[in-house]
Amino acid sequence: MDRLTERDVISRRLELATRAARIAIWEWDYTDDTLYWSPVFMEILGIDPEEFQGQLSDFTDRVAPEDADRVSEALRAHLEEGVPYDIEYQMIRSDGRRVVIAATGQATFAEDGAPARMIGTVQDVSARRRLEDKLLRAEQIGKIGHWELDIAENTLSWSPETFRIHGLDPDDPQPSVEEAFEFYHPDDVGSVAANFEQVFETGQLHGVNARLILRNGEIRHVYADGISFTNTDGGRPTRVFGILHDRTEFVKKEEQLSQSRRLEAVGQLAGGIAHDFNNLLAVIQGNIELLQDDEQSREMSDQERRDTIASAIAATRSGADLTRNMLAFASKSQLEPKRVAINGLIAETESWLIRTVPSSIAVQTRLIANQQHSRLDPAGFQSAIVNVVVNARDAMPDGGKLTIETRNVVFDADAAAAFEGLTTGPYLAVTITDTGKGIAPELLARVFEPFVSTKAMSTGTGLGLSMVQGFARQSGGAVQITSELGVGTTVKMVFPVDLAEAPDETAPAQEAPSNPVSKTSARILIAEDQPEVLALLVRILKSAGYETETAVSGDQAFDIFTSNAPFDLLLTDVEMPGGMSGPQLANACRKLVRGLPVIFLSGYSSETITDGNGLPPEDMRLIKPVPKTELLQAITTVLSQPQPRH
Repeated sequence: MDRLTERDVISRRLELATRAARIAIWEWDYTDDTLYWSPVFMEILGIDPEEFQGQLSDFTDRVAPEDADRVSEALRAHLEEGVPYDIEYQMIRSDGRRVVIAATGQATFAEDGAPARMIGTVQDVSARRRLEDKLLRAEQIGKIGHWELDIAENTLSWSPETFRIHGLDPDDPQPSVEEAFEFYHPDDVGSVAANFEQVFETGQLHGVNARLILRNGEIRHVYADGISFTNTDGGRPTRVFGILHDRTEFVKKEEQLSQSRRLEAVGQLAGGIAHDFNNLLAVIQGNIELLQDDEQSREMSDQERRDTIASAIAATRSGADLTRNMLAFASKSQLEPKRVAINGLIAETESWLIRTVPSSIAVQTRLIANQQHSRLDPAGFQSAIVNVVVNARDAMPDGGKLTIETRNVVFDADAAAAFEGLTTGPYLAVTITDTGKGIAPELLARVFEPFVSTKAMSTGTGLGLSMVQGFARQSGGAVQITSELGVGTTVKMVFPVDLAEAPDETAPAQEAPSNPVSKTSARILIAEDQPEVLALLVRILKSAGYETETAVSGDQAFDIFTSNAPFDLLLTDVEMPGGMSGPQLANACRKLVRGLPVIFLSGYSSETITDGNGLPPEDMRLIKPVPKTELLQAITTVLSQPQPRH
């Protein structure tokens, strides 16, 4: 065997290496248009070596027609302008199949500058290109584009789907970083920029939801996320690779679903309220009809008439309570927090609530002796206790045990984390436990949602626990519920301890204000657009000895105030027809009479009566229907203040 020369060895090694890597070598002699292809090139194209003539036409005849001009231009640019020859194109094999070729080359030139030869490599990248095409199609189907940011060069590259998400053509030029940020909604630019800043601080890019404004004005909801890459020494990030997900359709469907759920909830709410109010109206109407019939027959005894009237009044108050509960559920009622001892409120509530619990249920209280104070609305707290106790009672139709317990607790970070929205510190815990039938796990996770109830629709609105949660949150606390079928349920409410010092109960009482307005001399302007309500107010006030003037709109009331002054008090509804509402009327009158006392009446929550109208918070605010005694007491209180100077 002939001994191989060093050149032969190198040539053999090169052939083995290129064959293993499936990289072919080609050479083009520019002077006579002859070609050399390595065996791997022929294998890629499925060519029998005997078919290869070594002519330029062997190459040009096999380039896919749609790529021929692009390849010719790339060769010309390299030979004439020195542009690097690095191109991908398709070639047609002998069996007719197509392959994607990645080609590179470098020309050499004669002394006169004319091209002499060009040598390069080709590689079959068909498999890689097929995979890339599949990934790009998957991106288009999933509406998930990708992008890459070169931090050192401050350049950005988008995939075709990223272009489409931005409403652009994939063939458009790659955008700059500044141009990319211009697509984000002005309200979202800050959060997107802040997330990118974290790359330099932490090396991580955290996902962010944002909105894009396309050039045609369309809004698209997107989610962007990515991962950063650092240089070899683990220093600052050098590039960021990420994805952009178009979530617009998902957001729209979520909004539609949310709207559908709201409509369903409104329907359930309307059914429950209609049931409750119809029962109350039936009681009121029935008692009034009995009184009307008795006007002729006079068969009722005095006690029966008193009982009938009391029943109608009680039903009216129940309707008012239902309205207040609805407003509390909507977080529209204004709480009046005070520094209270919860044990006392529980004992007071128990004294009358026990009458609603059947004797088959044993009620036990365990109230800690040295309980600290909390700051909350007493009526709201009692309402929350009633809601929980009534639920517990209904869960024990065959009897059982109901326990109400209070404790002082101090929450560390782990304990506070068990309650949504709480921080570490001292709290007062109120725990109500029953031995009832318990709540199924699938329902337990939803018990604080509006309208979720184990009871039939005919028994109420299903807002009890929702209102308990709303009250606890408004009071700075939280509520937690645990339950086991066949064992019972525990509801735990926690409220922050009031760390303020208790008021000095030995301090002397303030002297009564001087110069109060007497009951018989007070003139009251009443502004109320409902004739029946207005007539009732006039009767109540006149029977109490007050002089009244009436108006059915804010504008009319202001005319009367300016032409028939002076008045000692303005009693006005909030919502009035015409151009002047109750708060606007009060403001206008006070420009003429500084410090004019005003009492507001409304069918809405007390919080919404003067909200945003610039009126003093000390103004008296009453929610309809107002009991006679409460109305007269409010007027007495207001008129006991020093008189305004007319």
